[in-house]
Amino acid sequence: MPGILRVDQANVDYIYAKSSGAGVYIPGHILQVKNTNANYGWGSWGSQAEMDMSWMDVSLTTRGTNSSFFISAQFSVDDTNSAAFGVGLGVKYTTNGGSSYTVIRYPALHENYDSGGIDHYVVSMMNINSGPLGIAAGTSVVFRCSARFNNSNAQHFGGNGGTYYAQMHTVMEIGT
Repeated sequence: MPGILRVDQANVDYIYAKSSGAGVYIPGHILQVKNTNANYGWGSWGSQAEMDMSWMDVSLTTRGTNSSFFISAQFSVDDTNSAAFGVGLGVKYTTNGGSSYTVIRYPALHENYDSGGIDHYVVSMMNINSGPLGIAAGTSVVFRCSARFNNSNAQHFGGNGGTYYAQMHTVMEIGT
């Protein structure tokens, strides 16, 4: 029968549309995954202002048009003075090498918070779905994390030895 293909098992790298020859993306499925793992010693941060974390940047070229992005990130942080401590994590993006960023999620000061007067080691985490961003296929995109600290008393936490990443950032492009 012409036009009918029966397959018990297939290993496929790409599916192409019959009319255009372009790649076919199934809505709601992951188109690509990019990530960065780092153990960058960023020192300390004595301000409530947003701290850009460029060492965690994730770069990709979009495969779909108007894709959503599932973004997951975490970083380890310590307070400098054993006072009340709060931290928040956010993410933004820029396209085609631009210098201005569009915010997806702005970091809150008290997302992870402890008011006690003890030393604090925190793993701040973020998992969000951006929803469709209206970006065309073939666009170069850089996703950048940022953090804020409520009492201006944050410092890098280097871990406890062994295989350890103080910062991780993963971006999944999801077709619409």
